[in-house]
Amino acid sequence: MRKWLGNSAAAALLLFAGALGLARAADAQTLGTISVDPMPIDPSLRASLSTFVDDVDSTLAEKGFTTIKGPGHARFVAELSLTRTDVGTTTAKVSVAGSEIAPGGSSSQVGGGVTVMLPTAKVRTVPLQQTRLEIRIKKRGEDAVIWHGAALTVRAAGQDRAISADLAKAILRTYPEQAEGVASVP
Repeated sequence: MRKWLGNSAAAALLLFAGALGLARAADAQTLGTISVDPMPIDPSLRASLSTFVDDVDSTLAEKGFTTIKGPGHARFVAELSLTRTDVGTTTAKVSVAGSEIAPGGSSSQVGGGVTVMLPTAKVRTVPLQQTRLEIRIKKRGEDAVIWHGAALTVRAAGQDRAISADLAKAILRTYPEQAEGVASVP
């Protein structure tokens, strides 16, 4: 009886390990090479686009994809869609320049001057913008979307590096599980 239980347990363990191996093989099939292709965007976003492409590229690499620059060579294509809308205004601190030394006086005299910038606690009004990033993953050459994710945030203008990293991570946080709705990033 003990031998039969031992054999049954071993068989169950092998079946369980086999199922795990099949699950890993299925997961590995959803990975592979991928390229990030930006969709046509508003001309005012062209300067920001490369920052978003780079952050999506690196986040996909963290998820296990092998990223390839340039379209047409990868197994998968991550279509990137970026939109930005002004939704109001907010305040931001005025940046303070550092100290500087400047020549001073007339050419016949010896002298100099030092300028020391002190904090002023001044603020300026800046646009408050809603930025939305969407990613659709497709097999190259096919129109069917195999995974989709989107995220948005509302922040002061001029924070592209932080916004792109936060949105890319929020979108791909649940990959390969399909997220419901749009992720909101504070």
